[in-house]
Amino acid sequence: MKKLFRFFTLSLRRHLKSPGFLLVLILFPLLAFALDQVAIDSARNPLQVMIWCDDPDEMTENIFDTLTHLDLSVNFTEADTREEAEQAVISGKAECAYLFPDDLWERFEDGDENGSITLLASPSSTLYLMTREMVFAAINRERAMDLAEEFFLENHIYDDVADDLIAAMPEALTHHTGDFAIDIHLTMKTLANNAIETDGEGALVYRIPVRALGGVVLFLMAIFAAALVPDEKQSGITLCVPLPTRHLAAPVSILSVLLPAGASILAADLLCTRGDIGQALRLLLALAVYLLLLTAVAWLMAVIIKRSAILYFLMPVLTMASLLLCPIFFNLGQLLLPVRWLQYFLPPTWYLTVFSGGLLTSLLSLLVTAILGGAAWLIERRQ
Repeated sequence: MKKLFRFFTLSLRRHLKSPGFLLVLILFPLLAFALDQVAIDSARNPLQVMIWCDDPDEMTENIFDTLTHLDLSVNFTEADTREEAEQAVISGKAECAYLFPDDLWERFEDGDENGSITLLASPSSTLYLMTREMVFAAINRERAMDLAEEFFLENHIYDDVADDLIAAMPEALTHHTGDFAIDIHLTMKTLANNAIETDGEGALVYRIPVRALGGVVLFLMAIFAAALVPDEKQSGITLCVPLPTRHLAAPVSILSVLLPAGASILAADLLCTRGDIGQALRLLLALAVYLLLLTAVAWLMAVIIKRSAILYFLMPVLTMASLLLCPIFFNLGQLLLPVRWLQYFLPPTWYLTVFSGGLLTSLLSLLVTAILGGAAWLIERRQ
């Protein structure tokens, strides 16, 4: 293992001494940040959020009235149909959409808050977190007023002043909804990948999907690392690794390319998201899983395709396929079902899925990584 680690450090040092490789690592975060700032300065738009309910009860109508009259940088718009709300998210006209059930009040009365509201968002969306707080605040305010009104009417000691107390409730409860907080859980569904973000002042702008593009760049670097493996074997660089563990030289070499590239992608993402700690921790998990997956994919490509020229040829082909088929600028899989399945044969889709999907998707990605890595290991051993 010491020999493998030494081989990793030597490979890493060799790559970092390459002016071209180092230039790419430095330029990507700077270029992403520059393009991001240009987008902020050139295209400021209010954040659009769709809300919908097929047959709203009185509580839902009051919530919608509150949300649509908020004097903020977020514009809540009530959709006429569920399809209209979904298409607004898919097309990028809306950051997200909230679908309310017909019987929201009855669900609260029965204590069935879980999954009562569905949130539709994109894989690269980050602003739904802000809009979620606004929706929850409106629900808490309405629920708190209902509970207070019910309390005053049912307790006869307030008979003489109940009407006055109820009339004063909207003003009294506006700044105290936290005391009446209720547990509400969203059922989140991913629809599309638009590129709407926010600046520091809350104004909304169309921005570069840095996270999604970073996944494509890392995939490109993985193919490049796979193309280096046959050349390293021919040049004899891997001879420094003892024979019993020499079959592991390929993934170690690939990882020596992907780790600094991953650091560059992480820097670009943090620059464009203003260093949000919560997002950074989530990104680190997704990035770690994705780098392992790319290592397995590149290793399998290197042991199956032994000619570097073919791998270099595949670099632009697979990059263009990722940009077109993966949900980066638009989600073609929402329109064509076969494309939805093809997306998962391209690693950038897994990166976005892991980032938005949580623990279960991460475990599934690790399982796929183990299968691909195991296949590469068996082929390498037989060769």
